[in-house]
Amino acid sequence: KKHSGHITAESTAGQGTVFTIYLPASEKTVIKDKKDNDSVIHGKGKILIMDDDEMIRETLVHMLSHLGYQIDTASDGDETIKKYLEAKSSGSDYDIVIMDLVIPGSKGGVETIAELIRHDPDVRAIVSSGYSNNPVMAEFKKYGFTAVAAKPYSIQELSRTINSLLSTPS
Repeated sequence: KKHSGHITAESTAGQGTVFTIYLPASEKTVIKDKKDNDSVIHGKGKILIMDDDEMIRETLVHMLSHLGYQIDTASDGDETIKKYLEAKSSGSDYDIVIMDLVIPGSKGGVETIAELIRHDPDVRAIVSSGYSNNPVMAEFKKYGFTAVAAKPYSIQELSRTINSLLSTPS
């Protein structure tokens, strides 16, 4: 009554009860503010992407290049390790590695990060998967990853994750 509405109830024995709540519509104009969640954060840095799916690699290259990052790709764990170590020895380190959790027939994210950590304990790696219920995604730090990114990717969320890692001293 305080909101100029009312409630009705209809009940049928053995079938249940339906309650209907009536509230008047607001006459105010609602203006949606652009939320921080809708914005992307641009940056600079060198990122290595490991994913066996070429379309995902290409999508990430476009997304992250648009944000200002220099991108390189690898299709499996062995190629990722090789490129990471070559870049490190040439003094052109990767700032972040984004790794798919599962690579059929090859080293996935868990095996690859373990080897990278042996060569560089300060490696910053984001584990990525479409299987959000995988225990590695929930306990990523336990496996040596610094962050997590679930597929499908949101450019807003990915930009915030990368910015957060780059803003934190290793």
